[in-house]
This record gives sequence, structure tokens and C-alpha cells, in this order.
Amino acid sequence: DPTVRRTWEALAKVLAGQRPVEKIYTYLQPVAEKHGPWAALDEALARADLESQKPQDALRRLEPLKGTDPKDFEVWFLLGEAQCATGDRAGALESWGRAVKLRTSDVTSRRRVVVALVRAGDEEGREAARRLLTESPNDKELKDLLDQSSSPGPAPSDPCAH
Repeated sequence: DPTVRRTWEALAKVLAGQRPVEKIYTYLQPVAEKHGPWAALDEALARADLESQKPQDALRRLEPLKGTDPKDFEVWFLLGEAQCATGDRAGALESWGRAVKLRTSDVTSRRRVVVALVRAGDEEGREAARRLLTESPNDKELKDLLDQSSSPGPAPSDPCAH
């Protein structure tokens, strides 16, 4: 039923925003297991996995979602976070590279992706940072980051170390 589905998705969004890990597992996991794959629930559960320092579990939840909705920013963002947490820096950069090309209303997550890509020396990340800076011209940290990345200096830093 579409109404029940939207209700569960809204609950997943609220719980993911509040971060009560145990409640996310208690309420969402049984429904996701019974009716999955279900992107909204699996994304909330992956966030809980990352909060619980279980990035391998987050990867297991997110991998199947890459094919179900390849234009879902949240999947690619969380996948990059999980890959970083497991030490897969190249995979994280690839996932974040996919995420940065997608639209999202989550400015905080978009900014985190852009900063990680710029720190890694990614050209698409710098372009995305410039676009983001036009939306938030008073973002001093982003301005400074772009200035540093355009000047000659040391090799790009590890995006997972920040």
C-alpha cells in the first residue's frame, strides 16, 4: 500500500536524522528484511551501521542499492563513507565522484562529498566546490580549500583522514 510505504519511509528519515541506532535496528530492520531491498530503510540502517562502527554491514546493505536506483545521492554518499571506514579510499573516491554528479537537497552531505573530493585533488570535486560556493558565497572554509587546492604544494591529502 503506497500510504503505508510512505509512512515507513518517513519514519526511516526521521530516525536516521535523530540517530537513535537501537531504535533504527528495532523498528526498521525487520521491515527491511521482510520487504527489501527498500532503499529508504536500507539507507537508514546503513547510517546506523556506520554510527555503530560496522562499515562492512553498511556496505552489505548499500551494494545492492547501486543498481536499483543509480541516481540516489544518499546511496553513493553513504557507500563512500562506508568504503572510507573500511580503508577503501579508491572506492570511496569513485562513489563520491558519482554522488557529486547527482542532485540532492542535503547541502551538508553534498558539501562533505565536495570537500573530500577537493582534498583528494579531484577536478570534478573542484568544479562542484565552485558551484557550491556560488550557492554559499560566505563559506570561508570552502574558499580557502579551493585556494589551497589551486596553488602548487604537497600532494593531495587522504580524503578519508578528514
